[in-house]
Amino acid sequence: MDNSDFLKALYQKAHALRAPIFASIELSKRCNLHCRHCYLQELAGIEIDTSGWVTILQSLEKAGCLHLLLTGGEPLIRADFDTIYTEACRLGLLVSVFTNATLITSSVIRLFERYPPYEIEITILGAQPATHDAITGMPGSFTATIQAIQKMQRHGHMVNLKTIVMHPNWNQLHLMREMAHQLGCGFRFDTAVFSRLNGDSTPQKLRITTRQSLDLDLEDQPRVESWLNRCTLGLPPSSDSSLYACAAGVTKCHISADGKLYPCILSTHSLGDLTVVSFDELWNHNARIWRQKAVKIRPSPCIGCPARLYCPACPAINKLECGDERIPPDFFCTIGKLRASSIENLLQKSIGQGHDHPEKETRIQEILA
Repeated sequence: MDNSDFLKALYQKAHALRAPIFASIELSKRCNLHCRHCYLQELAGIEIDTSGWVTILQSLEKAGCLHLLLTGGEPLIRADFDTIYTEACRLGLLVSVFTNATLITSSVIRLFERYPPYEIEITILGAQPATHDAITGMPGSFTATIQAIQKMQRHGHMVNLKTIVMHPNWNQLHLMREMAHQLGCGFRFDTAVFSRLNGDSTPQKLRITTRQSLDLDLEDQPRVESWLNRCTLGLPPSSDSSLYACAAGVTKCHISADGKLYPCILSTHSLGDLTVVSFDELWNHNARIWRQKAVKIRPSPCIGCPARLYCPACPAINKLECGDERIPPDFFCTIGKLRASSIENLLQKSIGQGHDHPEKETRIQEILA
């Protein structure tokens, strides 16, 4: 059995057992930056203390968690980050950290040397200081981030860079990719800018157009290849009958800074309060009941739509943008359909050059029917 077969078997087993093998923790809503596009802005409040997080981590590990994401806000803003991170690693979890890197100190680097993270992903929002700092709202943040990346690498830590593409920086995407290459970092981008969790839709004004988004997608060869592979794999069988064809509340969960349990990181549907009720009870009762009800939600144009293979929307995003998990936002829906149409053109070109892709051709025709 190779790695892909093993992982597939693992995911299937986890799904059958409803094991939360993927969990994300928002250690704090606080951040030292003030990014214009952030969906958490102005939501700072009560935070779980150190002992509370340790208890939650132990419960997650006992429930079968394998991969833990520590995010925020800015996770390094907490004075007890080292204690929480160390406990997660001690429990054997594969720990990833999403950070803006401006708070990475020598002590943080020593911590990562003692307990190497599974992944460190750092956000960069421009290839030039003026662009990055204008988006973060913090002069000097670009320089601080780059210096932290270089310091991490001098100590042997590999990091990946990511960016959110929007009006202020979309024309610098190629430069950011090249900068990542020169720094020896992995790189990925996303064009999805969401409304804030408090209902504020202001970040939507930063979105690039759907056509610009598609053009950037098509320039990314690995992304295009993944789309073509999806043509062969097709949609999960549940997508033809259920709005929820994802792993939310089944093998994935998210915990907010104040201890609320959610099906996923973008969901606004609280499954309960972990400062009052144990993880086991909320996961095995509340989350199970929520999922049983969620899969029955209908009607929705998303159900059975083959373009869901390429659509960035999901029920959580639908609820965030439109107030109803059944209704997809026009912006994301249009992107999904544009992607499907573009894939058809790519496939037809491939066929015209003598390459045979019958499964992909059939899938594309279903999408455009």
